[in-house]
Amino acid sequence: MTFLVLDPGETTGLAEFDDAGSVFKVTQISGVTSCGMTLEETLHGGGVRRILYETFKVFGNVNLTGSDVPAAKVIGIIEYLALKYNVPCEGIDPKYKRIGYAWSGKRPPSNHSKSHGPDAEALGEYWLRKNGVKDINA
Repeated sequence: MTFLVLDPGETTGLAEFDDAGSVFKVTQISGVTSCGMTLEETLHGGGVRRILYETFKVFGNVNLTGSDVPAAKVIGIIEYLALKYNVPCEGIDPKYKRIGYAWSGKRPPSNHSKSHGPDAEALGEYWLRKNGVKDINA
């Protein structure tokens, strides 16, 4: 059984953790449709214990004019597939990435284009420690 953690967007970060909270896969998927297909393949194979994803909110002070809001689309796909495959699904506020990086002793990449996978990993590190799957000091 694994924990699947996603940082949704036009490029979606994906991190997989085992039952002990050890990360064994960190990657990025380009495109909303490709993300949906990859996620469905992963869930169809079974063994996913829980899906975690970074939440997304639209704030009035952020201009999204012209955006088709890919993060919201990916979140919709995540929630649909979680229901379809009967896998518990939970959102994590993006502010916890910083804590996840600190607890894991890692730093976010300076190149944003390479940050999505590590961001998903940081969210997973936070959630797994907060929920007692992994020791906070591990």
